[in-house]
Amino acid sequence: MLSTSIDLLPRTSGLTKKRMHLVGIDTYEDLLKYPPTRYEDFSQIVKVAYLKNFLDKKITLQGIVVSIAVVKTRSHISLQKVGVEDATGKTYLTFFNQPYLISQMKKGLTYAFSGTVKQFGPTVVLQPETFEIIQEKGGLGVQTGRILPVYSEAKGLSSRLLREKIMGILPLAAGIEETLPLSVIKLNGLQPLPTALQTLHRPLKMEHLVWAKERLAFEELFLLQLSTALIKKNWGEYTVGERITHTKSQDKKIQSLIASLPFQLTPDQQAAFTDISSDLVKEKPMNRFLQGDVGSGKTVVAVLAAYLTYLSGKRTLYMAPTEILVMQHAETFKGILSPLGVKIGIQTGSKKELKKRLALSSSTSLTVNEVEGEEFDIVIGTHALLSSPVIVSHVALVIIDEQHRFGVKQRAILKSKGITPHLLTMTA
Repeated sequence: MLSTSIDLLPRTSGLTKKRMHLVGIDTYEDLLKYPPTRYEDFSQIVKVAYLKNFLDKKITLQGIVVSIAVVKTRSHISLQKVGVEDATGKTYLTFFNQPYLISQMKKGLTYAFSGTVKQFGPTVVLQPETFEIIQEKGGLGVQTGRILPVYSEAKGLSSRLLREKIMGILPLAAGIEETLPLSVIKLNGLQPLPTALQTLHRPLKMEHLVWAKERLAFEELFLLQLSTALIKKNWGEYTVGERITHTKSQDKKIQSLIASLPFQLTPDQQAAFTDISSDLVKEKPMNRFLQGDVGSGKTVVAVLAAYLTYLSGKRTLYMAPTEILVMQHAETFKGILSPLGVKIGIQTGSKKELKKRLALSSSTSLTVNEVEGEEFDIVIGTHALLSSPVIVSHVALVIIDEQHRFGVKQRAILKSKGITPHLLTMTA
């Protein structure tokens, strides 16, 4: 069942299925592994008479719909006013520009409304964010009355729709195959994967999420480390095609560059560059991950590694996931290294567009050149660098920016071009 195509998901439109495919949801298992980005706690059930005690709190109100009216404002905004009554009193909920409620909501039926309690003058009301019909008061719903997962709403997929579809197949999570060895799970006190996924999508308490997130984060790091170890083992069987040196005269130039920077390197940056430069002079290919938050200064460390490569008479390829990042990194490299005679080139799949951008930018003197690749010391581009007909010789270092997938296939492409470089992957 878990391998069932999402195209067979019951009561799901063709458009929704298409959107799911666009975000990588192709099977039931993919849907169960689609992670929430945050949570809203609507588990507090409050009666009408006690709303005033929960100002600015997120709560759920359950009651019978006794009236539905449409009000047009002078600014042509359509308001839907819904009268809701329970054993303690009556209140009115206001929805904005949601005319479909008239057909969706029926008077005389019991509904649950989740939202935030607000006060306007003397009146205390619930600002509804989501609602659903319920069979019995106090029941745990899909869209209300509990801790609601909120999902990334990419490609037009709403959290409401994703909750509905995931809840429909959540029992299948019990059959998901465990990805970690049992010994690793026991040693680290981790939740089984099926339990973690069920908690992730339907937590009973916020504190339960800590264990589920810990399990999934551990798995991600474990698999990353395992993959890195395997790649390093296989990659280490080769010898680099271009040797990098680190002489005293080169080190003097590097220290001069560091001293000229408008900021001081942090101890972490200094330590990272020391480790990287130590690996770069070895004949076995380096395969390092440089990890740090956005803005932590990873790019400067990469610049220093590329400069050491340049001082050895070798070239660096730098791959970024988007053309915007290509331009940003090119400006950074240019600003630091161009005064030292280092030639920076950029290359992407959209040559004409980049030429247009460069023509509009008076602050850059970078050259886009897809034919004369040999004139550059550092070439910065997207994945188009791999498919480029240009064969840049003397490449000793390849830097891969965050989010750019670089696996066995990509390494094989480099090797087919006669390139066995050191690899530095920057990740957040």
